[in-house]
This record gives sequence, C-alpha cells and structure tokens, in this order.
Amino acid sequence: MKNKIILEEYLTFKRQTCQQSTIRDMRSILKKYFKYLPEDDSLEVSTKERMIYLDKMAQSLAPPTFAHVVHQVKDFYSYCELYGFVSGNPFERFHPKVTYKPSFDILFEPELMEFFDLIDYDKRLSFPERFLLELFIATMGQVKEVLHLKVHRVLFKDGQLFFHVYGDQYLMSNSWIQEHWEDYLNYREHRMFEGNES
Repeated sequence: MKNKIILEEYLTFKRQTCQQSTIRDMRSILKKYFKYLPEDDSLEVSTKERMIYLDKMAQSLAPPTFAHVVHQVKDFYSYCELYGFVSGNPFERFHPKVTYKPSFDILFEPELMEFFDLIDYDKRLSFPERFLLELFIATMGQVKEVLHLKVHRVLFKDGQLFFHVYGDQYLMSNSWIQEHWEDYLNYREHRMFEGNES
C-alpha cells in the first residue's frame, strides 16, 4: 500500500481526537519524513536512514520542536504496527531529549542493542567466533591487548576471571566468558596441535 494512502488513513483515525490544525501539522511532519524513505510504497527504514533523518532534524529544529516531530513520527509507526503495515516501530527505542545532538558515532545505540540481541540467536557463529566476540565485548579491550593475551597471565580472584595486560592493568571478563573459558582453551590447544604450534 502506498505510504500516502496509509498517511490519510492515519489522519482520518486521528481526526476523532485531534483538531484540524493538529492534523495539518501531522501531515506536514510525516510528508517531510517520507522524503527520507527509499521507497514510496514501503515504510521500512534502515538504521542509517533513520539516523540521517534524526540528525537533519536536530540540526534544523529547536530542541522542543525536534522532540515533538520525533514523537509524531513514532506515534505514526505505532499506528502502522498496530494495523500490520510494518513489522516493528524503528523509533521505539529512541527517546528524544531537548539536549539531543547529532551523532557522529560509527555505531548507533539502537544498532548496537540489535547487534547484542542477535549474538545469541545467530546460527552462523561458531563457538570460537562467539567466544572471541564476547571477549572483546566483555573486556572492552583494544585489539592489540586482546590479541596479546597469554594463558599464564590469567588470574582468578574472588570468583572473577581477569586478564593481565601490563603493569597493574587488567581486563575483566563477564560470566559467559568464565563459563566457557575451559572449553575455549581445549579448542585452542587442539588447533595449536594441528598447526604444530607450542
């Protein structure tokens, strides 16, 4: 169904509780939002496209107006999700604050949360891949630090697993790493034996 048709159905629904001036405001906000969508007959939007829209709005609008606009788009998607026009609300986790500033991060928070959720269910990840991924996430270590971890520098203290990096610097693991530590060591030992490494 065309986005414009869905918009008119939404506005018809809103006329039950909103004044005509509010309806005009809604139409204007959503028509501007539609320009950021890649297709005219789909309301699906990628993380990148969503953040481009948010950053453009944050740069051009006063903070209270920005919050109002985002709330309006979020409410529209809630309606679309309720009536089956979309599978989910892409703005559900975004809660605008008047102090919002455009993000220049490589990964955005909603994207990171989706990534963390997918780790548990991604069947393409083998055990060692999952372990290394969890190791980076758990320790928040730099690539150089994690790649140079040594077995003889592992410390168990108060039921917690620590990795000694240098000096008095340690990386701390999480519970998942601790539970699978021995399994990963056995895997590495087997791989090293196959590669004739000590």
